[in-house]
Amino acid sequence: MLAPGTVVFGLLYYFGSTYITSYYSFFGILASDLQLSSQSYVARSDDALFLPLWFLFCCGLAVLLAFGLLERWLLRSGRSLRRRVTRGLLGAGTVLTLLGLVVFMGPAWWNNEIIARLQPGLVREFLPTLVVALGTTMGICAVHLRMAHQRRLNAGRPTDRLWLVGGSLFTAMLFLSLFFSMARYAHDAGLAQAQLDARGHYRGRPWVRVYSRQPIAYNLPDISREDLAPDHGPYRYRYEWFVLLAKSNGRYYLVNRSWHPFSNNTVVVLPDDDSVRVDVLGRPS
Repeated sequence: MLAPGTVVFGLLYYFGSTYITSYYSFFGILASDLQLSSQSYVARSDDALFLPLWFLFCCGLAVLLAFGLLERWLLRSGRSLRRRVTRGLLGAGTVLTLLGLVVFMGPAWWNNEIIARLQPGLVREFLPTLVVALGTTMGICAVHLRMAHQRRLNAGRPTDRLWLVGGSLFTAMLFLSLFFSMARYAHDAGLAQAQLDARGHYRGRPWVRVYSRQPIAYNLPDISREDLAPDHGPYRYRYEWFVLLAKSNGRYYLVNRSWHPFSNNTVVVLPDDDSVRVDVLGRPS
């Protein structure tokens, strides 16, 4: 058995690594080349998890309140109505769950008739997950109503085990769908943040000045180059206004302020050795 702390740390690491991998893939950088520590991945997981966890908390609270009101109303109703509601929830939940599992595979009728008519956004992106989550939640509620009724009657039936197995399956599918949706959101959030940084000219990231022994074989806009003459010392060439995108154990990843993947710009990768000297200028406002 895994300790709860180990499970939580593993989930934070996974979502953080998904976010960082997606972020740097926008610039054509492999996250594995950065050699980040596990603590770095975990520290970035809040960017990927805050919004979906807040959304899940609000939805869970709403479901609990609605289910509590439904259960109180059924307690004052007849046994026949309770049975019909329980079966209705179970049937609708099963249909929605199976439908959600089918649309996860992206059939043509789903993409052409449903998805194509929706505006781009979170609803369109996560509609299959929402269908599965709604269906499994309805199924879990049906199982709870059934088992609670049996406990009040102090009676057990052979079919109760089937209900418990069904409830376990619904719960497992709910967690799997939520895990998939959160991983997908972490990927999309990393990509969206990279695009936002590029459009904002990397505001908040440190600028650097580069001194090099040899000319840097890049011709980038917004980067000024100055030849300081041979008598200036070992670092003859100075480059201004690079933006530090990432720093690994042996490399600097630099971009110019107007870098964009569709503008034929390049991420400059410099070795962290005595062939260059990199001065960090701080974060401009």
